[in-house]
Amino acid sequence: MDHNEYILSPFLWSQTYPECAGRQQSPIDLGYFNVTPRKFPSFWFSPHFNSYLPFTLKNNGHTVVGELAAQVHPTSILQLSGGDLPGIFTFTNFHLHWWVQMMTELIFLPREGSSPTVGSEHTINGLHGAGEAHFVFTNLMTKQVAVLAFFIVVSPDQEQTAWRSYVDNAVALIREGENLNFMASLMKLMETENNFQDFWRYNGSLTTPPCTEGVIWTVFNSHIKFSYDELSALSLNVLHKGFRPPQPTYNRIVYHSTLTSAVDSLRCFFSWLVLVLMFFLIRLNSKM
Repeated sequence: MDHNEYILSPFLWSQTYPECAGRQQSPIDLGYFNVTPRKFPSFWFSPHFNSYLPFTLKNNGHTVVGELAAQVHPTSILQLSGGDLPGIFTFTNFHLHWWVQMMTELIFLPREGSSPTVGSEHTINGLHGAGEAHFVFTNLMTKQVAVLAFFIVVSPDQEQTAWRSYVDNAVALIREGENLNFMASLMKLMETENNFQDFWRYNGSLTTPPCTEGVIWTVFNSHIKFSYDELSALSLNVLHKGFRPPQPTYNRIVYHSTLTSAVDSLRCFFSWLVLVLMFFLIRLNSKM
């Protein structure tokens, strides 16, 4: 797909890729009220999720994708199960979606609005995060795809994290097709505050053409912290805008994990909101 078509015309994708107009498309708007509470078993991650492994980062024209480097054998050492997933899923890739503009507006706005950091694909009650991290897995027996998704927020007091190395390497991949290797631990990249306990689950699709449906989505009610400078660097050097807006839910059932209480979920959401509002005030004061 042409890069400009990807960026400018997500609402026209279905003209070339009919499945993009399907009734089980992703992303969607999530929330706390129009969902079905459900208990899920814990996730299981194979031991190598904690190991530092070589990954190949590649600019595919839409984002920078991280895959296990060719020298890693066997390629199935990163496996995921549990969480009521149907079988064992093997790591395929990870990638980010983001959008950073000039710092002149609020961090969070309704999905139709424009803001400096509204790059998440999923939304919570109509509110975007600064971006979204996707970890993609495939069941090698059934070919079904499962995605673990995490919201990205901009933190004013961001410290050095596992993503710093990703950013330092990704910004060097200016042209489509360029690639390089870097070392990372998937568990460190997925490290958040709720230990995989609070999430939404629904059946959806890939968020880029051909928008293949049948994807199992697990969207965690937690966030990965980036600094504004890190997201700006990705936007300036790699891609300015790379996310699809939320699609209609239709009659799909959206489950919300009950491993944590509703109070804890709301507390997490409001702490997230306070964090980004603090960042906005800091940026506003710096311009005065």
